[in-house]
Amino acid sequence: MILAIPEAEGTVEVKAVAVDASLQGQGVGTRLLLAVLEQLRAGGVRRVFVGTSSSGIGQLAFYQKAGFRLWKIERNFFSSQRGYPEGIA
Repeated sequence: MILAIPEAEGTVEVKAVAVDASLQGQGVGTRLLLAVLEQLRAGGVRRVFVGTSSSGIGQLAFYQKAGFRLWKIERNFFSSQRGYPEGIA
């Protein structure tokens, strides 16, 4: 499952990528993410960003392997102002 939310001016935020635990580590998430990114590109989306936790290197490595690069560290990224439920961080 991938949750991608349109933002302003042709930008999309990928808020979640989830694969059943039994399928993790088999490339399913990567293939799914790359397919979604291709669909977004074909639909005219010019910028896609991901907010993720820095508490583990697994998430960072996953997104970097898919072509994302670290842009900035933002305090309190997972806030209700950004659409995340309270207590998620």
